[in-house]
Amino acid sequence: MTFNDDVPERAQWVQVANFSTGLDADIARDLLEMADIPVLVQSNAPGIFGLAFQGVVAGGVSLLVPSPELDRARSLLAEAAARPLMLLDDDTLLHP
Repeated sequence: MTFNDDVPERAQWVQVANFSTGLDADIARDLLEMADIPVLVQSNAPGIFGLAFQGVVAGGVSLLVPSPELDRARSLLAEAAARPLMLLDDDTLLHP
């Protein structure tokens, strides 16, 4: 037995998803962070706006999570994508 046999493998940042817009990436990031999953955002967004730019980004915006959280993050994102969007009007907001 070597010294490293008892030590779990170090977590690495792994890509869980890639989005074409900063807005889509921000929505997914918020969902993961609400589930207490740390998220690292990577983007090649040029210009003065950087990650604040919400339009289409060449190469996309990647979300990375720690490797032990990958399966849970994928599951949360898949569940969110399967849910239909609900549009509400003013009457619905005032009288649920």
